[in-house]
Amino acid sequence: MKARASGWLLLIAAMGMMCGLLAVDIASLMEFAEMRTPLFVGTMLGHLAATITAFVGGYLIPETRPGDARTRVTDVTGADR
Repeated sequence: MKARASGWLLLIAAMGMMCGLLAVDIASLMEFAEMRTPLFVGTMLGHLAATITAFVGGYLIPETRPGDARTRVTDVTGADR
């Protein structure tokens, strides 16, 4: 999968996660007017932060590199094996 396509897939997954987290909070409300309370707004911002973190975190995962590349300090060379 190309990087652009995997980025969109990750965004959809993150939005799905956010919807799932918000569904539990919305189900516990007695009236929709309670959505304007500081508790609900704060919880919603927490879920939004988790979604943004998951989306950005997906871009921070290093790309696959050739198996014979030795570009990191922790890589074991043939002589060290």
